[in-house]
Amino acid sequence: LMHNYSLKVSRWIQYQIVSRRVLKKRAAMYKFFVMLGDEFRKLQNYNGILQVTSALGATAVHRLTKNMVNIIKKIYLPPTQIYHI
Repeated sequence: LMHNYSLKVSRWIQYQIVSRRVLKKRAAMYKFFVMLGDEFRKLQNYNGILQVTSALGATAVHRLTKNMVNIIKKIYLPPTQIYHI
């Protein structure tokens, strides 16, 4: 049951990022979820971290991040930082 919920949340996060057509809005959503993952890390919410990291590591999102490289560089928190607990 919890696995299904986590999968739904992860897919919802992916959808929120991928569905943005404007590059800056897509990057803003990506940044929001990176920051959310960092907040989960601070709160030691491991389920939340897992949901966010699985969404950010998904193929569809990863492909889009290649197009957002210049904008993502401006994000002060690298996405790999939330992987290190």
